[in-house]
Amino acid sequence: MEGVPVLTDQALTTSLQEHPFTRDFDPLHIESLVNCSRECTIAAGDYLWRQGGKADFFYLICSGRAALEIAIPHEGVLHIEDISEGEVLGWYWLLPCCRWNVDARAITSIHALRVEGILLRQKCDMDSSFRQSVLEQFAKATAQRLLAMQSRLIHAVS
Repeated sequence: MEGVPVLTDQALTTSLQEHPFTRDFDPLHIESLVNCSRECTIAAGDYLWRQGGKADFFYLICSGRAALEIAIPHEGVLHIEDISEGEVLGWYWLLPCCRWNVDARAITSIHALRVEGILLRQKCDMDSSFRQSVLEQFAKATAQRLLAMQSRLIHAVS
């Protein structure tokens, strides 16, 4: 599913510094993220995760597009939303022992940074300032996603 990592720590640091999700992070917080992250490539059509799987990671999408989908019994697959370059994909990792409630599938080839949630939670437990930065960014991303969903719903009924 995923390609072989090719980024050095310095290149990974640069990628994290440039991603919109982490662009405003303190350099020490970026360093903490480097230790939890790796580069990956997901081919078009492959799944980033499947519904019911253990949610212990997330992705910072650098390029490409993913679809969030859910299987509806006797109906087929319902497309929920697209996630693309510059966005974060997945926040269930925030809670230990969570499972994905949707599938995430690559619509196009995706280049991303995969961040391991278990390692990240450990680093957040050791550094409250880092935890605050991570949680603030996830809150912003969640709010933006909810506003976009609200807009889509309003346009769908009008």
